[in-house]
Amino acid sequence: MNSHYFLKWVWGLKFQEKNILSIITFILTGILIYTLILVFDSVYPLFLVLVALVLTSGFYIRTLNVIPSILATITVLIVYVLHFRDLMLITLEITFLNLFLFFLLSLLISILIGHLNSTFQKLKVEKISEAKKRWDAEKRKEFLSTLLRQDLASKNQTVWGHLQLITAEELPKEQQEHIKKAKNTCNEIYETLKLTKTLEKIEEKNQTTQIDLTKTIKESIIEINNQKTNQNLNIQKKLPKKPVTGETTEDLKTLIKQIIKTRKQTTTPKNIEITLNQNQKTNTIELQDDGEKLHKDIQKLFSGQTYKGNTTGVWGVRYYLINQIAQHININIQLENTNNKTKFKLKIPTKTQTPKTKNTKPDIT
Repeated sequence: MNSHYFLKWVWGLKFQEKNILSIITFILTGILIYTLILVFDSVYPLFLVLVALVLTSGFYIRTLNVIPSILATITVLIVYVLHFRDLMLITLEITFLNLFLFFLLSLLISILIGHLNSTFQKLKVEKISEAKKRWDAEKRKEFLSTLLRQDLASKNQTVWGHLQLITAEELPKEQQEHIKKAKNTCNEIYETLKLTKTLEKIEEKNQTTQIDLTKTIKESIIEINNQKTNQNLNIQKKLPKKPVTGETTEDLKTLIKQIIKTRKQTTTPKNIEITLNQNQKTNTIELQDDGEKLHKDIQKLFSGQTYKGNTTGVWGVRYYLINQIAQHININIQLENTNNKTKFKLKIPTKTQTPKTKNTKPDIT
């Protein structure tokens, strides 16, 4: 049993039980001191009573610890009477003066330790209370987030159903365009809600591993090209001939697909170029397109500045979720944004290489 569990057990005892434990401690200490004095013919073992004083003072979570100091003084008095009874009769006044001074010193030590115990206990209670508040707040946040997502999904489905009914009727061309835009908005909301659910699943995974970045990029491009909505999108790639790995997760594919999907829905680019640059410490995947420049508020998401989202609507949420996914899979996104191009740089750390011995030729990558 280590000291932590011992103190936890002692602090759980009743006041009377602590007193009994203190008395037993001083009885055993007194026997040990008296034995050592007889063996070594020296008074120095008396200082062992301070060890018992410090130990028993730690039993009590209160500022005024009188009992340990009283027991320590009684122990010293008994040992002194048993061993120095003849000398004690001659120097009675000096003996009691020394005992009084020892009592004051031991009382000061007990009070100090009791104050430390009391302060520690208060801090512990405050820490537990604060942790519980944060836990409750996080649970409420998760509950409200789930409730809001489900409510929005339900209402979005209802709106979509009404739009389908209206579409079945013959309407003027202008009104059909409005219906089409409304459907697109419903799809955007659905995609955002689905991305939120994806982020929650990613947050549950904490373990990163070595991922083949080259293979992941190729698979992502194939999956994107297989979608009918991306037939007019030209995706080019510049990849090293040899496989390149990085410390991340399989969700890197999700991140790449979401960036391209969001860019296509928001700015309708015609060309996207994916480049993989290899470095000793960090590998970089660059996704560059010829779409419109990102809104300045959205740019703040990738620069560490505070995002207000006053004018960006649903797309601000999408880019925020993309950045959150990147952070949870050990990736840092840097943004280069001009009128002619928008480039997302995915910074992925490489695994630390094991040093080679002097007789081995170094492996340069």
